[in-house]
Amino acid sequence: MNEELKITVLKTLLLEDVVRQYGKEGLGPCAAMKEGAYSFEKIIDVYSLPVGAMSSSF
Repeated sequence: MNEELKITVLKTLLLEDVVRQYGKEGLGPCAAMKEGAYSFEKIIDVYSLPVGAMSSSF
């Protein structure tokens, strides 16, 4: 399988409690993914990725 998937950022969140517990100082929202931004991900083998995962994450 070789398909292309368009992913659109609908909303960005910064969970302060999670950042305090697991993040490092100065951590903020991802600068690369703004609301309305999109990317095209090529999915070569959907069975090798966790459900909901972007291929560029691996």
